[in-house]
Amino acid sequence: MKEFDMETVAWIFYSVALGSQVTPINRRGICTIADGINHAVPNEDELTFSIRTLSNWGFIEKTGKSFSLTQTGLAIVASARENNSTARSVWQALTSALSNHRSVL
Repeated sequence: MKEFDMETVAWIFYSVALGSQVTPINRRGICTIADGINHAVPNEDELTFSIRTLSNWGFIEKTGKSFSLTQTGLAIVASARENNSTARSVWQALTSALSNHRSVL
């Protein structure tokens, strides 16, 4: 599977964050939220790669067939939301945060 850019991973991360505020969200729900953010639906490779990356980094966790943020993931999203009031600006902040995280690995 090819590697996707951090903007794609951030898109999925933000989708999980928005969709799992009350209960964990399944893959179909993630795709629905992602469509609302970007007016596009992630393909299976994008979704799988992003979920695997975010899980490996400890930012999301799987419960059954659904996903939610870890405490670390919650902190990253909270930081991205500071001083960002639009979905696009939060997504950009998450992209930057994930890129910075990746560079220190």
